[in-house]
Amino acid sequence: MSLRKYVILYDRLLSLIEKKSTGTPTELALKLGVSKRQASNYIHDLRDLGFKIEFCPLLQSYVYKDISLHKDQVIIHPDSEIRTILPRLKNTII
Repeated sequence: MSLRKYVILYDRLLSLIEKKSTGTPTELALKLGVSKRQASNYIHDLRDLGFKIEFCPLLQSYVYKDISLHKDQVIIHPDSEIRTILPRLKNTII
């Protein structure tokens, strides 16, 4: 897969996580057009980059797992620069 395709794929994955709409691991694989194992590898890659991601059985979606002290609400924690780098990289490659 080309670098451009990876950038687009990871951007889509981060967007789905942010919206809490990844679905189950099987549904995520279908949304990304990859195998369930490959989708799992992408989640692990993001974790390795510092994203705190977990699967929420209640929401049936991967979510950012930085928990606020207010009613255990899941919030996005900007602990990695990749979210700001991806759009610039995508524009450079496309």
